[in-house]
Amino acid sequence: MRLAWVTCCELPEADHDEALALDYLNANGFETTPEPWDGTVAWAQFDAAIIRSCWNYYYDPEAFLGWVDHVASVTRLVNPAPVISWNIDKLYLLELAQKGVPVVPTSHSLNPNWNKFVIKPRVSASSYMTRVFDSTQWDEAGLFMMEVKNPIVQPYMQSVEGEGERSIMWINGEFTHAIRKSPRFSDGEESVSEAYDPTPEEIKLAKLALEAAPAGLSYARIDVMRDDSGTLCISELELIEPSLFLKQNSRALEYLADALRWI
Repeated sequence: MRLAWVTCCELPEADHDEALALDYLNANGFETTPEPWDGTVAWAQFDAAIIRSCWNYYYDPEAFLGWVDHVASVTRLVNPAPVISWNIDKLYLLELAQKGVPVVPTSHSLNPNWNKFVIKPRVSASSYMTRVFDSTQWDEAGLFMMEVKNPIVQPYMQSVEGEGERSIMWINGEFTHAIRKSPRFSDGEESVSEAYDPTPEEIKLAKLALEAAPAGLSYARIDVMRDDSGTLCISELELIEPSLFLKQNSRALEYLADALRWI
């Protein structure tokens, strides 16, 4: 099976999944090569294309969605095009909330009841144009909102400074592992824990979010954190190109290979 591991011409940061995945897949019946979505590639030559480290798509989401539609018309795209179109805009969080999924509150405007809050673009990745402000910085926050294309505002969850944000990996129908990570903002570094087994509470919330998402998933990463009342909430449902933290649990490679083998 010829498989394109979709990346970009200039990676903004290292993809720690790539080397592990390419070695494993190519040793287990795949012919896998990294191919940039923003390069000149004959996509029809591949049996499938798996979107992995196209981490510059938010600079030109229209071009990226055009690429998604093209590739989906000539080969199998993983995850599929309808998933990508739905997940690219963070307003999907409002849809999850409408379906009863606990999510981090998300607004189009500043909320005077939030003493500390985060501003980010609706379309972004890798904490691009993401900053935290407090109630003494209304003017600065307002100016930043004017800099951001289609901004959203969310309350800052203090829990990320304690137990941290947690990422739950779901691959080929199974919750394979989870990790804890520190909060990350523009130009910041991310600290990642070792793998652990997701708790029943985390799995219950992750299942609820996945059930509310479009069908056809081969992989997902569900990011969760607690609000100030202690309720576990979805902060991101990553269905396009999430790091799957394969270094933390290399057994997840088996699930990834199985997912690709049967698409």
